[in-house]
Amino acid sequence: ILTGLILLALAGYKLELHPGPGDVLLCLLFILSASIMLTGIFLGLTSASFWFEDRVGFAPPVFNFMAFGRYPMTIFHRSVQVLMSTLLPFAFMSFYPSMIFLRDNPAASEFQVLAWMTPLVGLTAFVVGYGMWLLGLKSYRSTGS
Repeated sequence: ILTGLILLALAGYKLELHPGPGDVLLCLLFILSASIMLTGIFLGLTSASFWFEDRVGFAPPVFNFMAFGRYPMTIFHRSVQVLMSTLLPFAFMSFYPSMIFLRDNPAASEFQVLAWMTPLVGLTAFVVGYGMWLLGLKSYRSTGS
């Protein structure tokens, strides 16, 4: 957490951003939303083990896509951008929310609408993941041992 805060402060300084109290609260909302989103995505991924014996096969591609979320979405092919904004919404964990704080950058303005959807996307990912978990519990049958 300390490293992340230092990097945020350094980036804000280098970009000549002047965050106010509202920006700090907004940043906390985005962090909470991203945490809920990540929990939902991995809860859904873990829930796959109810139906598939080897759910580990799903994890590496998801982790690879999560790494893509560290980069600007604009460097990827449109199909990757769509995937990172829908099925595996990792773009909502950092890229889209960061666009809110780059208010004065004209290139950022087209993504700011998506940034405001971050809490909704986070909640949706969690609800879907939790729903998969509940569905898996209903179909679970113990081995009896």
